[in-house]
Amino acid sequence: MIHELNQLQFSKASHLLNGELINLEIKAVVEGYNPGWVFVDNIENPETAMVWSKGIKGFYFIGDANNSDFNNNINLYIDEEILPRAQSRGIESFEFSGIGQVWDENFKSIFKNRNIRMSKQFVYKHKTTEKKVFDTLKPDDYILKEVNEELLKSNRYNLEFVKSAIYE
Repeated sequence: MIHELNQLQFSKASHLLNGELINLEIKAVVEGYNPGWVFVDNIENPETAMVWSKGIKGFYFIGDANNSDFNNNINLYIDEEILPRAQSRGIESFEFSGIGQVWDENFKSIFKNRNIRMSKQFVYKHKTTEKKVFDTLKPDDYILKEVNEELLKSNRYNLEFVKSAIYE
């Protein structure tokens, strides 16, 4: 069974954020700073949640990726509750993400009867304790350029890699 939490209940899912590399926008939704919705398997003690962020216009799955009750019921909930709400707001498709390989594999089986497209996402992580790659290079080893319209129109550099990463 899937339940929607009201905004005053969002904190009931905050323990699902602990110890994981969570998208900051999703964390902000659960903590009540950003607009969104939170759907859980159990109102009083959630093990798994699907969080909608208005900012990323998508869902983020957190908690137990192997929660069979949640995984077996989420499609029906999406069909009966999420799709009508999304369509009434002009949303015809949405993105969803999870933490790590377990969610990625489970999405394939959870959504096997849906038309989905899997893609890679590149995420910037900043850790001040890590040695930066640029710290080990000499200034002559690289050129740092701002990615802007002028650079993308330029034929001076091989930009196919940059363009394909941006478009992806």
